[in-house]
Amino acid sequence: IASILIVVVALAVVPASRYFVLNTVGVRSSSSVIVLDQKTSQPLKNVEVSIASQSSKTDKEGRVQLNGIKLGPQQLVIKKPAFAEVNQKVTIGWGSNPLGQMKLTPVGSQYTFRLSDFISNKPVKDAEATSGESSAVANSDGEIVLTLPNTKEAEVEVEISANNYRTEKLKLEVAN
Repeated sequence: IASILIVVVALAVVPASRYFVLNTVGVRSSSSVIVLDQKTSQPLKNVEVSIASQSSKTDKEGRVQLNGIKLGPQQLVIKKPAFAEVNQKVTIGWGSNPLGQMKLTPVGSQYTFRLSDFISNKPVKDAEATSGESSAVANSDGEIVLTLPNTKEAEVEVEISANNYRTEKLKLEVAN
């Protein structure tokens, strides 16, 4: 009885053995993260976030929730074209495991747009600029900083849209 008690206490106290036992019986956890642009602190949409074998993409607020993650030390990988990849170890425990905010460093070409209403001259908030898989939203001053992967093309096509406004399509020279 004493040796069984010692084994149970060792399993409860030593994290590696605790994670092994819990994973063996099928216990899984969840984790969440918010991904932001390091330069603008704006949320990034469609960012691929992976922990262990689970992956998903961020929503328009930069949030992602991953479920079914094994407990213990895991690898967190965050990828988005035109941004430096984040690759770090995290420990997933029992429960929800919010990882907070992660900021990605832009490494691609950046284009800045300032949007204002034609009549009132007030900034257009919550507008979005998209080009392929890349997108960015306007801040409270109506400014959008869109980061695109470096390309050999002569121009890029950008679409800017906002509620109650018409959608604008622009062709921008890459050299500019």
